[in-house]
Amino acid sequence: MLRPEASSDELWAALPTLSGEDLHLLLEHPHADEKHIIKLLERPDLPGEFLQSVAKTKWVRSQRVQYYLVNNPNTPLPQAMNYVKFLFWRELNLVTMNFRLATEVRHMAESVLFQRLPALAVGEKVSLARVAGGQTLKALRLEKEARVTAALLENPRLVEEDVLFIINQSRTPGPVLEAIARDPKWSTRKEVRIALLRNSSTPISAVIPFITQLGAQDLKSLLHDMKVPAAIRRMIQTKLGGGAMTGKGDGLGATLRRERESRGIGLDELSRATKVRRVFLDALEEERWDALPAKVFVTGYLKAIAQHIGIEPSVLLSAYEKNSVSEAASLEPPSPQPPAKSVNWALAASGACAVAVAVALGWIYLEMRGAPEIVVTPPPAATQPQALKQQQPVPAAEAAAMQEPAPAGQKNIERPKAEQAPPEPAAVVPKAAAPSEAKMASPGAVATAPPVAA
Repeated sequence: MLRPEASSDELWAALPTLSGEDLHLLLEHPHADEKHIIKLLERPDLPGEFLQSVAKTKWVRSQRVQYYLVNNPNTPLPQAMNYVKFLFWRELNLVTMNFRLATEVRHMAESVLFQRLPALAVGEKVSLARVAGGQTLKALRLEKEARVTAALLENPRLVEEDVLFIINQSRTPGPVLEAIARDPKWSTRKEVRIALLRNSSTPISAVIPFITQLGAQDLKSLLHDMKVPAAIRRMIQTKLGGGAMTGKGDGLGATLRRERESRGIGLDELSRATKVRRVFLDALEEERWDALPAKVFVTGYLKAIAQHIGIEPSVLLSAYEKNSVSEAASLEPPSPQPPAKSVNWALAASGACAVAVAVALGWIYLEMRGAPEIVVTPPPAATQPQALKQQQPVPAAEAAAMQEPAPAGQKNIERPKAEQAPPEPAAVVPKAAAPSEAKMASPGAVATAPPVAA
């Protein structure tokens, strides 16, 4: 008999063994709370009459109590189905996974959850996708959000049939297919790889590794499958050794233009998608190598273009290498000349400076050596008038008269000495100037004749 004065701990200890009238007394006990009722509803041996009476008490207002009432297999069907519509999505999913419950209750929970699914937030769908099952899981296969699909791939109840269903849908977006192609678990399945290769919405960069990992028989089947995109089939043909994708005789420009036009991609669209300037795209298709930047930039451009239009980058890169090598070979002279020896400009400049310094020093030496010492010496008295006479400049008229011969019968008249200019007080002569030094005298020095004996 359950005592009214029993404490909360005593009630908790008595819950596993309560029966009969004590069950109804617990519902009205002053020390009972929601935890005691929930713990009691977890017992699978509760009679349906008691569960029906719980639905008529104040405890049924709690949503957690409603869930445990629905989740108990002994709850009468009308009460269970009545409270299903009040449950949250997480509790509804748990009800759908409880196979002890009546089929009607589980189907009712699935129906309510399916109706609420579009209104759920993306985060709630991601959480539900990891644990969903049954019809809820099948409904989540139609989701277009890549995060929901990535969470669904982690669901242990997901099977290969569900993954193939997602891939084979015509409206499945590329990010969802890429999430499957990069999943470490499902991307290793051969059927999943083949289905991804056959879907034209699958990003080319995500399935290129599958071509090298599939067997030759599977590749031959895909080569003749018209549902496989043309770019994938050309890659498969290259892998099988059926020739290069670009065909023989096609250069880089022709290959790039054909692949771009076959997919309906314009140059402006390609420029926006790859961030390559339009002038460089035109130069690549027209094979104007002189209009392109450095080789390292062109290599990056070709990789981005190949990834966008869906061909192997190695094809464009090899074509570019061949064209660039042939272009360089055509520019080489027929008879290559040995390279000219490089001039050591530093050594030449040093030699020029040394020569200039030597010339300057020589000029200074010659200037100092060639300037004689000027000494003022008085001339001898006997020869002074004659020397002054020789030094005194003669006017041009008088010189002409003196040189004019006298008429016949007349003698030359000597001009008197009084008319001559007065002599200067001293003459400037070099001191003991040697004959060779006299020639080097400065222009301002006055040369004097040697003294004549009287």
